[in-house]
Amino acid sequence: MTDWMTRLQRWPVGLVGEFLGTRGIKDPQARAARRWLRKLLKTDAECLALTKLLIDKGIVGRAEYEAALREAARTACSELEHEFPGFSANDEGVEVSMPRAATTMKDWPK
Repeated sequence: MTDWMTRLQRWPVGLVGEFLGTRGIKDPQARAARRWLRKLLKTDAECLALTKLLIDKGIVGRAEYEAALREAARTACSELEHEFPGFSANDEGVEVSMPRAATTMKDWPK
């Protein structure tokens, strides 16, 4: 039987290049990014599996799930706006309000 979770955990090796460009296997930033992506992909698969089980068993209705998901996304956006002052998301993209965002980004890598 195919071990899809193991396969899923292999993806970060290739995907990290999108963030950092080509990096050696021992590069600390690349290792950290791969570790983070593995956790993110695993969590995503777990959430999808649990949601499917809950809906298939009739414990949660699809509309109820979608409403809860919208509320969770709204809460997450609010928390990100608080964590990154000067940034906000809207339907067109991310809005950056200077100079407030400049203060937020002052210690970011150049």
